[in-house]
This record gives sequence, structure tokens and C-alpha cells, in this order.
Amino acid sequence: MPLLAMPAWAQQPSVDDAVSNYESVTHQSFPGVTSDWSSSHVVYSAPAPGSNAEDAVQKDPRYWLQQIRRSMQATGALDATESVAGLSAKKSKKSKNDQKSSMKGLWSVNLGSGATVGDEMFPATFTAGTSPSCTNDFVVYNTSLTGSSAVAATGTGTFSINTSVAGDTVTINGVTLTATGVGTDTINAEPGVESTTAIDGVTYIWHSLGACLTAPCVVRTGSTTTDASNLTAAINNTCSSIAQCLVLSANPGATATTNGSIVVVTNTTGGSISWSATMPNQTLSPPSSITAASNTGSNFALSANTTTAAANLATAINNNPTTDVTATSSAGMVDVTAITPGAAGNSITTADTLVGFAWGGATLAGGSGGAAAAVVGFNNIYSTTCSGTVPNTNWAFSTGGQVVTSPVMSANGQKIAYVQTVGGVANLVVLTWAAGSGTITAPTSLTSNGSYPSCTAPCMISIPFSGGANDTNSSPYYITDGGSEDTLFVGDDSGKLHMFTSVFTGIPTEDTTSPWPVTVASGTPMSSPVADGNTFIVFVGDAAGNIHAVSLAGVVTTAALGGVITDGPLVDVTLPKVFWFSSIAGTSGSPITNNVEQTSESLGSPEEITLSGDINAPYTGAMHSGAFDDTYFSSPASGFLYICAVANNHQNRPSLYRIGFGAGGEMNTTTDSGPQPFVNANATQNECSPITEVFNGSTDYFFAGVQADGNLTGCNGACLYDFGIVNQIFPANASAGIASAGGSSGVVIDNTFAAAGASQVYFTPLANQTCITGGTGGCATQASQAGLN
Repeated sequence: MPLLAMPAWAQQPSVDDAVSNYESVTHQSFPGVTSDWSSSHVVYSAPAPGSNAEDAVQKDPRYWLQQIRRSMQATGALDATESVAGLSAKKSKKSKNDQKSSMKGLWSVNLGSGATVGDEMFPATFTAGTSPSCTNDFVVYNTSLTGSSAVAATGTGTFSINTSVAGDTVTINGVTLTATGVGTDTINAEPGVESTTAIDGVTYIWHSLGACLTAPCVVRTGSTTTDASNLTAAINNTCSSIAQCLVLSANPGATATTNGSIVVVTNTTGGSISWSATMPNQTLSPPSSITAASNTGSNFALSANTTTAAANLATAINNNPTTDVTATSSAGMVDVTAITPGAAGNSITTADTLVGFAWGGATLAGGSGGAAAAVVGFNNIYSTTCSGTVPNTNWAFSTGGQVVTSPVMSANGQKIAYVQTVGGVANLVVLTWAAGSGTITAPTSLTSNGSYPSCTAPCMISIPFSGGANDTNSSPYYITDGGSEDTLFVGDDSGKLHMFTSVFTGIPTEDTTSPWPVTVASGTPMSSPVADGNTFIVFVGDAAGNIHAVSLAGVVTTAALGGVITDGPLVDVTLPKVFWFSSIAGTSGSPITNNVEQTSESLGSPEEITLSGDINAPYTGAMHSGAFDDTYFSSPASGFLYICAVANNHQNRPSLYRIGFGAGGEMNTTTDSGPQPFVNANATQNECSPITEVFNGSTDYFFAGVQADGNLTGCNGACLYDFGIVNQIFPANASAGIASAGGSSGVVIDNTFAAAGASQVYFTPLANQTCITGGTGGCATQASQAGLN
């Protein structure tokens, strides 16, 4: 297929050239740039012009996505007023422990107690095009949470007496219910002689005892309570004697009861009845008429009988499901229960204007457990560019399982793939999201849809791993959806490698045609696989320290590295070379060792560096993957691989090192620089996060976190550090730091735009901490790449 002519490699291709070539390779319009855990694990160094390597990589969509990412790195792109180098110069006279942090979390949102992307796991970002978009750019976090038995929130309202009147209201979850059928006549002082009370066309005249001889009349007394009883008897035609009242019949449209000096009047007709009073000593409520009693729509009928009133209110609540509650009643009490069990029901509000009625609280209470958000997507992510709520929870889904490994997404960002555990079995989930679906505390629940992908979004399909094994450490690796290779690889805890096809462009299916799934290391948990999209060889390590290359035909090549391999390897498709990272736990008298090994794709030609810790300080921390500097991409021989490893004679302190390369891209067998310890001399057992790199402007940024005892610029304790490197000068300190309880997950970038606030990084702590937007829990966090205010 025709490709645009490439400039000399020493010159980074323009964004337009890279986009055009991506579209040529994928036969589709450029949708945007995805960045996930795999973006930093498969890289493309500069191929020799006219070589077979150049021809091969230029057919790979991932290659062009890398060129698009890196071609956006224009000089001066930082959203800051000064470079990290300039900042460091200003601070050079301060000790590293006195330097104030300049790395600020721009936002952090509570994903829930215990939520975290996970140790060595990464969020994923999508940038729609080559400029920032508040609506279309987004970030996805898995939470590692699992739901529990849900308890519904409840509340109780009690009628102690019923002196409420028509027009009074009860409000539940913003839905207003209106009382009907009852009014009150409050006698504040003795009625005046010849004054009247008229109800539904009957006029009751107030007289003294000896003058109440013409019906209908009511006797005035010196007691407002007795006056109220006398009027009630007149309305009901229950006058005991002329000393109380004189009427010919009961009121045709009303009945009454007495509550102290208050006459409670109930409308017994099918329509409104009018009433009035001709003296100021009576207060009528409502002032001129009483509505007909109604238990339909949003109305409920009051009653002098509190048990009846409670039953009628419960009926009205159940007639209006948008209250999100159901109701029952007994003995003057209304009990409401959230329709959806879980903590979200605790936010359902209750209020009223009734008299003689009260709710037990302003909201329901006691809701707990239930569905937890497995994955959450935020848009409107740029705090200095976007208006409104930053970030906005665009969607949140509970999909029936626990997601503890990194998500990946389709090229257009509309579909997310991840592994979740359901009943101890790993399932691949492919999900099409829809904006506005759920919140963090009330996620939209989805189940596997048999019509996927033709179902209406949001919807998903869940595919159990064949063989029934779980997956607790292997993130899925996706090849591409730019052509026919719509394929995903993922390992499991039993030592098998699985292959799924038609992941984003068809009906996702696991390939179970022999030899798939391939048994790579029987009984040994797999790390995350990385594939060469040209050769379709998959590289994966295991918990026993072995490295493997797996062909599509299921042929497994294995070599021993030793220790435990936790992370997926780095693969330079151009060279092609594979970089592996392992750790061997120390014991008393035997120090921990961290190993970095470079091999060919056949696992031959190994070049290895072993870094040993202190023999007197046993240590078990894992080693995670490193990252290449920007120079490596244009010239491996001039570039470096940055790693975090234990330092000999530094009490096993996690430390920054870098490794150089020979003329052919072969890794040197000794480190070039380091160690630069992250932590105090007497640090507890500790490990670094994976390292993430981004070149922005004139600065190469490296991000790495430690789980405790950090002591570099900007943060003490559990921290994420930002090393801003200019001109490949190995750092003597971090440029900035930010607290990250328990350490940090892997860090993923969004982009390198010049717009203010649009060049960020994303991660979560590994433990609960106070989040900027409120609450204590697992914080989905955004921070500046530049580490500046």
C-alpha cells in the first residue's frame, strides 16, 4: 500500500504526516490516541531508512500512534511558565528535604474505600484528535472493588397527630406528594356573638347558651377547647343537648373531629367544599375551600385517623415510582425503603410541610454494599481549559466482577476491554459505553448481552476463560483494530496464554482451536503479555522467573531468568529486542537481586545486569518495568533505559539507575548512572512503581513512586516522584513529588498539548487517602506532567 514519503529519521515526522500514514495503514479515519499500560511496553526505535525493519514497522498501526504521540511534543508545549531545569536552578541552594513540592494534584476523585487501579496496573486515556477536547477526551480507571450483599436504605415518617391540611406536602427524592381532603378551624379565642362558621353551604351561628334556640347554632363558652367540641358536634349532628348546639342534620359535605381547640374537618364529597368564618378569632386552613380527598396520582388523602393517613401516604408513594422507594404503613407510621439496595440510597432525601408529622431524618439511612463500580470513565478532565465540573463522571459500570488488572480500549475509544473475576474465574469483558451511564456510588449494572455488539449502548459481553482459571496479574494486550488482526492476548494464574479474536470489530470470541489456549508454564501465574504486531510472537514472563516466546502456532520457547517476573516485558519491535525485569527475594545472608535482561525475540543473545541489595537486610520487593528516554527512540546507541532497583550498600533502598546501549542497540552489562535512592537510609521494605516517560517541550519526564519512606523533593513517605531531565543529565533529585498512600499505580499520560492544563498524568494511590473532591478512599488522580503550579 502507498505510504507518504518519510523525512530523514533525524527529523521527527509532523503530526499530519503521522496521521496520514496511520489512516493509510488502518484504512480508517484517525479517531484519536489511546494510551494504556501497553503503550509504554511496546516501542519502536528508529529503523534504518530503506531497511526491512522500516518497511515492517510502517505497516503497524501502533508504530504510527507512537509517531503521533511523539510528534505532538512541540518545543514550548509545557503548560507552565518555566522549565524544570530553571526551577531546579532556583532551588539549588536548598537541601532536598527543605524544597517545597511544586507537583500538585489538579484533581482527585474518591472511587470508593479500598479502590485502586493496583500495583503495577495502569489507567487508560483517550485523546480525540490532536488538540484537547473537554467532551471527547477521557480517562478510564478500574477500581479493584467487588460488590457485597446489598442492604437497602430506609426511613420512617410518623403521624403523631393529624392536624395537617390539604395543600401540605411530602417530598421524597425530589418528588412532591400533596395532601388532600382535610382542613382545620383553629379557635384562637371565644367566637363573637352572632359570628358564623360556614361549611359546604351550612352556616353555623355562634350564640350564648340561652340564645341557641334556632338551628343551626353553636354555643359559645369560656373555653376554646369546649367551643371546638361544640362546633364538631354541630357538624356531625351529635349535639348532646341545647347546651352544646342545635342542628337538624349532619353537614352534607363534611365530618369533623376535635384536637384541643382545633376542629379537623374532612371533606366527604367528590369535589371541593367551601368554608368561611366571620370573626377574627377563627383561623381556617386552607383559607377558603377544602379539596376532595384523593389517593390518585401524586395526591394522598389526609384523615383525622393517623393510621388511615399513614396508609394513604404509603399508597401515594407507591403510586410514584420516581421516588425510588417503596412504602408500607402501620399505626400512624410510614416506612420507606430504597428500591435499589446499596449505599446510594442513603442520598435519597425526605422533607414535608405537614403538621403533626415528621421524618426520622433528612435522608434515608442504613444502605450499604451492593454493586461497586468496576470501571469509571471521566471526561471534562482539563481543569484550566474545561468549564463546569472537572472532572465529570461520564460513566460508571458494575459488570458483575472484580477488575484488578489494566483496561485497554478500541482505537476510537468507544469500547473498553478488561478482565474481571467472577466466582474465582477470569472473564474477558468487552464493553460499549454510553455517556451519562451511572455514577461512582450508583453505577449502571450490566450483564452479558447475547446480542453484543448489535445491542444498544451501554452493553457488554462477558466471556469466561476456557479452563476456568483466574487471572490476578496479567493485563490484556491488544494488537490492533486497524485491519483483520483484531486480537487480544492475556495470561491466567494456571500458566496458560489465551487468545481472543474479533475483540472490537466483531463478536468477541476466545480461540479454543488447538493449541489455544497454550499452556506456557503449567501451574504458574502469568505476567502481562506483549506481542510483536508484525511477527505475532507473544512474550510473557511468569511467577517462577521464566521468560517465554509463544508463536501463533502455539510453539513455546522458554528460558530461565530467575526470581519472579511481575510485569510484562518491554519490546522494541524495530531492533527487535525484548527487555525483561525480575527480582529474587533476599534472605538472611543472601541479598535480594534485581535483574534486567535483553534478549532477541527467540530469547537468544542475552545481555544482563544484576543489581544486588544489602546482604544484611533481607528484602522481597518486586522489580517493575523501566522506561526509555526520548533519545532512545531516534538513536538507541545514544539513549538510556531508566530503571528502579535495589542499591548495593544502600540498605536495599529503591534507587534510580540508567543503562546505556552499544552501537547495535545491544544493552550494556553495567549501569551508566546511579544509584539515586528514593528513600531514607533506614527505610522499611519498599518497592518502586513501574516507570513512565514522556518528552514534553525540552524536558524528558520520568514518573515513579515508592510505597514508603520517600525523601526526595516535594514529598516524604509514600510518594510519586517526577524527574524532569534536560539534556540527558542524570538527576541528583526529583523535580517534584506528590503524596500517594501506599505507593502509586502505574502512571499513564494523556498528551503533550501546549494548551494550559492539557498535559497531565493519571494514577491512583495503592491505599486510601483524602481526595481533593472530598472523602477518604481510593483517589482517581490527575497531576501535571511538568510538576508546576
